[in-house]
Formats: sequence, C-alpha cells, structure tokens
Amino acid sequence: MKTMHLLVSAAAMGLALWPASSARASISYQYVTDPASMTAAANATSGQVVTMNVYLEETLTGGSTSLINADGGLFGGGFSVGVSGTPATGGAILDSIAGSQGAGQPFDTAQGGSFAVNSNNSPTRMAGDNASGISALSGPKTDANGMVLLGTMTVTAGTTPTTFTLANYAYPANSGGYTATFGNGPGSPSGFDLDSSNTSGANQYTGTSSNPLRFTVSTPEPASLSLLGLGALGLLARRRKA
Repeated sequence: MKTMHLLVSAAAMGLALWPASSARASISYQYVTDPASMTAAANATSGQVVTMNVYLEETLTGGSTSLINADGGLFGGGFSVGVSGTPATGGAILDSIAGSQGAGQPFDTAQGGSFAVNSNNSPTRMAGDNASGISALSGPKTDANGMVLLGTMTVTAGTTPTTFTLANYAYPANSGGYTATFGNGPGSPSGFDLDSSNTSGANQYTGTSSNPLRFTVSTPEPASLSLLGLGALGLLARRRKA
C-alpha cells in the first residue's frame, strides 16, 4: 500500500512538472530598441530629436536553437511604432522611420534589399518593412545576442511625456505577416512567419504581436532641471574653492 502511494505521488509530481519543463523549451520574438536609445528617450528635453535603433530579438530557452539562422536568415522584417492611447497636446511626434539599408547592413541595397514605408504614416503612427534582394539566397541572421537590426526611428520630444508602442507591422489593411524567415516554413511570405503565433511542428514560439515594447519619450520637469542646475553650481563652487 505504501509502495502504491509512493508511485501515485511520483506520477502526480511528474504530471505537475511536465508542462513547466515543456514551456521552458521555447522560442519567442519581440521588437526592441537598445538601452542607450531608451535612456535618451526617457530624458529628452522639448524639441530634442532622438534616433532609436529597432531590432528583432529572438529569445531561446530550454536548449532551443535559432529558428532564424536554421531557416536561412530573414527574408523580410517589418515593424511599426505609434502613440499608445490618445495623442496628448504637446506630446512627442514621430519624424521618420528607415530600414537597415547601408553598405554592410543586414538588408544591404547592394544585394538588392529594399525598405518600404506605409502610405498611411503620420506623426503618431508609422510602419515599414525591409526585404532581402530577389536574387538573394539567404537573409540576415542574428548576432551573438539574438538580435537582427531592422532599422531606425526618429522621434522629437514635446512638452508632454508620450508613450509609444513598438510592435509588428499591422495597419488595418495588412495582416502583419512581414517578418519571416528565408526557408521553407509554413508561414508567409517565404518561411516561418514571426509576426504571429505559430506552433507548427517542433518550432513553437510566441509571436511579436502578443509581446509589444512600450517606451516613453519624456521631458524633465522644471524641478529636475533645477536640481541639475544646483548640482552644476555645487561642482563649480568646489572647483573654485580648490
């Protein structure tokens, strides 16, 4: 009886642990920007222009290997950025977005790469997508940190802190399937679609559309600026005393 109780307990523990161990082996994607850009945006003064890099980040857990690299790199990569909620008076505005297109960049124009902006772009909502060259046999792969540079966005700070959302290319008229691998996966337009949830076969991952990044373009309050001024005066006084 005691032996049977131990077996039942062990089986129950195994069932309890099985979903957790399965969940650990996964691949997920998110559009992100670098920490330096986030800091610059959070501390921007009114009228200051902040340029932010946009990356696709692939996160691997539980011994998973890169889907992007195994499937020939990225065929294309689209992203969008827009104001979260109702635009505030005096808030920050979007100036422009651009693709990673220069010499030596992932979607190099010398290799036939292209970047297209959406015709409905505005100071509060922009989107665009990169594509590998038509004659290319493979696309950009992730770096050592699982990142692929997609492009940049330029934001001008206003008098009111403004929160933006960085996410997949998803205007009402578009499905959002603009970030895909180069190989022969079940997604579109070429390989695995990384813009939405895809659990086909062993390649299970969380799509970028369910994991947006929010960042705030802020303006330091007068009190903060006063403290900065007092700090500078203190340093100046110490130097003179010395």
